[in-house]
Amino acid sequence: MFTKKHYINVISVLILLFVNIKFLIDYSSSRGFSPVILNIVFVILFFGVVYIQDRIFKPDEQIVNKNFVYMVLVLILASLAFDFAVNSNRGSSYFTAFNWLVNMGNGVYPYNNNSYSYNLPFLYYLDAPFYLMGDVRIIGLFGLALFLLLLPGYSFNKKELVIRTSTLLLLPLVYYEITVGGDALANIVVAIIIIFLMNKFLDPDKIDIRFIFLSILFGIILCTRVLVLIPFILSVLFFFRYNFKNLFLFILISLLICFSVLVPFIKWDYISFATFGPFTNNLATLSVWVYVILFIVIVYAGWMISDLQELLFASGVILFFVSIILGKNEADISEMVIAIPFLILSINEYRIDKFTGKQISIR
Repeated sequence: MFTKKHYINVISVLILLFVNIKFLIDYSSSRGFSPVILNIVFVILFFGVVYIQDRIFKPDEQIVNKNFVYMVLVLILASLAFDFAVNSNRGSSYFTAFNWLVNMGNGVYPYNNNSYSYNLPFLYYLDAPFYLMGDVRIIGLFGLALFLLLLPGYSFNKKELVIRTSTLLLLPLVYYEITVGGDALANIVVAIIIIFLMNKFLDPDKIDIRFIFLSILFGIILCTRVLVLIPFILSVLFFFRYNFKNLFLFILISLLICFSVLVPFIKWDYISFATFGPFTNNLATLSVWVYVILFIVIVYAGWMISDLQELLFASGVILFFVSIILGKNEADISEMVIAIPFLILSINEYRIDKFTGKQISIR
């Protein structure tokens, strides 16, 4: 899976390694100790586990879903017990979601100069059930569990499943996201599930109930994070490249749904929305040329990708580069997290022909 010709797998693993090394450097430096030993241990462990698993497991070994589900349940229950027992520091992500939901529940405009809430409204609606359960931090564990349970259905053999699972569980950034009560992982996994549903059920040449339902779903998830727009554009260009009428209709419905969720907050207090709302984060400080170049890259990539693996890979790589532009400190760490699930899922077992390169498999 990781020969020099398996470009997608190799690049995905290297980006995952780089993102977590960068996180360890930033995290260690902010706490006043050297990250050198920490990074050396992480790199050796990461490469060692991936290399050994790539050699041990054979492509023809089948997946035993029941055993994997049991492992996930044990992992989540153990994580819950540990988190609630020893973690007194709930993190800034937790308090951002908590303050937004408390303000909303009390009839106070949630986008104000004290909430530091830079995400779109529906993300906090996703946080709401966990808020009502008594701890918004649970959404981080929910995102991890959802992603782990998603892996067996998308993995073609045991080798893919084991490598993807171990790669995920080796990443320090994932544990940090859960510790601070971040909702980025859960948010992006839900977006990926919608992409998988589109891949399975959508007929790009038909306008039917599935078309309408999926466009509405994507419109809702667009109203969580601005960066979800990147995999959205890539997905619609990939699925509707031969039917521009349905492409524009799908985009129109999704954007209308997204806007309909935003309208109440715009009408409620337009000045506060424009000053402290979801469009005032680091993205708002970028040069217009960055947006132009980014748009050209996304459209070109969306037009060139040929299968679901390349769609996931392109989404992860573009989100990674955007996170490098935006991720100036720990407060922006969620921008790095959202690239991780795409990159892990793009690690596939695929054949390489000596002359034609990658062979697109039909599964």
